[in-house]
Amino acid sequence: MKRISFCLILLVIGLLLISCGQKEKEVSVTAGNTEVTMTIPGGWAERDAMGTEGVLLYYRKDRSSVMLRKEPYTDAEADLGTTAQEYIDDNYNTVQFLEDMAEATVGGKEAKKFLFNCKVGTFQMTYQYLVFKLDGEVYALTYSSLKDTYAEHLPDFEALLATVQFSR
Repeated sequence: MKRISFCLILLVIGLLLISCGQKEKEVSVTAGNTEVTMTIPGGWAERDAMGTEGVLLYYRKDRSSVMLRKEPYTDAEADLGTTAQEYIDDNYNTVQFLEDMAEATVGGKEAKKFLFNCKVGTFQMTYQYLVFKLDGEVYALTYSSLKDTYAEHLPDFEALLATVQFSR
């Protein structure tokens, strides 16, 4: 009986320790003159952007990622949707758009939403790419995952997206 009780206590402690590492986390980054705050769902780990230009935030879970980055084009571009789509076509391999560009919001800011498949190395990936203007610059908030598992972590990204706030 003592052995069973001891094993149950160890199991409960182990589950508690695992769940401690799975808590959501509020993060803030500076984009131009604006602070961008969002809540990262539990289980997502911060990753080093490895010198990738413009990356302000990068989190991964399994083979999925969320990234906020300053894009290399400015809001002086005449049509953000067209410019963003051309950028996607020029910078991702074998792009297949899954739906037409859609209007969206990120933290109350108008955004353009693109959903597409592409190839990254040997992997087939699906991206949700939300591009918006902030302080005279263009930023993209992206969610990407293996094509076959895209839906698995999409609710986490949607929860994160609902928490995005901008403040000066």
